[in-house]
Amino acid sequence: LPVSAGADILFIAPWGVSLFMLLGVKNLVLIKRQSAYRVVHFGIVAAFGSLLLERPGLLSQAVIFVALLFVFREFYLTITSTDSERSTLIATLEAFIFIEIAWVLSFLSADILVGGAFLALFAFIFHDTTAHRLAGTLLKPIIIRNGVLFGILTLVILALSAKGAIM
Repeated sequence: LPVSAGADILFIAPWGVSLFMLLGVKNLVLIKRQSAYRVVHFGIVAAFGSLLLERPGLLSQAVIFVALLFVFREFYLTITSTDSERSTLIATLEAFIFIEIAWVLSFLSADILVGGAFLALFAFIFHDTTAHRLAGTLLKPIIIRNGVLFGILTLVILALSAKGAIM
């Protein structure tokens, strides 16, 4: 069904806010916060990526860049123990690269959800590598693990998208 102009942002924004509110309530009760936080975070990143690929334009890129900047900055402030200025710089760089990868994906004939999955995969690998770098634990095995994980998950996404295109 066709979506009216702007209706998807009216769905995604309250969805993200409600998930973060639910996460906040869960933080008061449960102990293992970071794994649930990461799931919600990457879900919101995938939703932003799909929204960005659905509405390619300068205004939507600027709005999603600012939203991603705040989401990524909050992620680094929550997960790592780095200062605010460094988190803002890293989040700005990552949001800019995210927008550029979405721009490149818009030239490919990929589905919106497949592009969102690629963007979430990029954010996952970038977050993991940066978190290890900030913690001082970035070693060769972690870099190899992230590279192999990126390759395998890229093949899985491509295989699943190809299977959907065949059916």
